[in-house]
Amino acid sequence: DKSVSAIEESMVENQLLFLLAQKNPELERITPDDLYTVGTIAKIKQIMEDLRANPPKEICGKKVVKINDYGKSVSYDTVNGNETKLTLPQSNVICFFLEDGSSFIARPSGTEPKIKIYLCAVGNSAENADKKLEGLIDAGTKLIGF
Repeated sequence: DKSVSAIEESMVENQLLFLLAQKNPELERITPDDLYTVGTIAKIKQIMEDLRANPPKEICGKKVVKINDYGKSVSYDTVNGNETKLTLPQSNVICFFLEDGSSFIARPSGTEPKIKIYLCAVGNSAENADKKLEGLIDAGTKLIGF
């Protein structure tokens, strides 16, 4: 698989990758028409390392209360400073949990040269959650340097 090889090579050799977003993440087989026409150059390894070395204290004005770093198998409680061991298999995934129950998760794609972001917005109504999700999308793009 060429995409996986490109990611692995870029991470070992600390090379740049050109990243494009897929319009519909549900599609498994994509064509050029399924991609946005504006992309960016990124260092996937560096972005993930930066998230670990300099985790955000807040996202969208909400405090980060817990960070699960599956690469290091550690959960950090940022409120009281406790660390606990994660027993799931190690993986290059970082989860930031916010004080309102929302979350921001980042991981490199296993098949494509990009970082995947998973967002969960918790609100008191669908409209409120949608508004929070828009904020998380904006914050996520800034966190990973887009």
